[in-house]
Amino acid sequence: METLFDFTEQVGHKRRPDLAFVSKDRWPLTREPPDRDGWPVVPNLAIEVVSRSNLWEDGWEKIGEYFQVGVERVWAIGLKAKQIHVYDSPSCVRILGVNDVLTDESLLPGFRLQLHDLFLPATAEASETPETTESAEEA
Repeated sequence: METLFDFTEQVGHKRRPDLAFVSKDRWPLTREPPDRDGWPVVPNLAIEVVSRSNLWEDGWEKIGEYFQVGVERVWAIGLKAKQIHVYDSPSCVRILGVNDVLTDESLLPGFRLQLHDLFLPATAEASETPETTESAEEA
């Protein structure tokens, strides 16, 4: 779920990444989420999904701002390109493709995502035609 983060003190506005991860070091598990508009914490990880209808021009600005406020990592998921750009800083990026595995032991110990599994539904849907869908339903 998209959550609004309040970065007003640092950059003058709020941001709503598509996904985010906040460690218990930054927001203890025993602390209740705020009832106000904008969570006053900086996520460890911000994830932006660049869909076919999104323009990425403002993406560069977002990446810079995320690091400016203290985000440790930014993942930009390109649905059309079937790639994930993993930013360790605004100028240090690793590009992972459909045959790679996304891991981040320092931030998410034990997390492994086979990118083929992430992008497979989009690939399968795009290659289906009405005839193949009907044939599969009849079988």
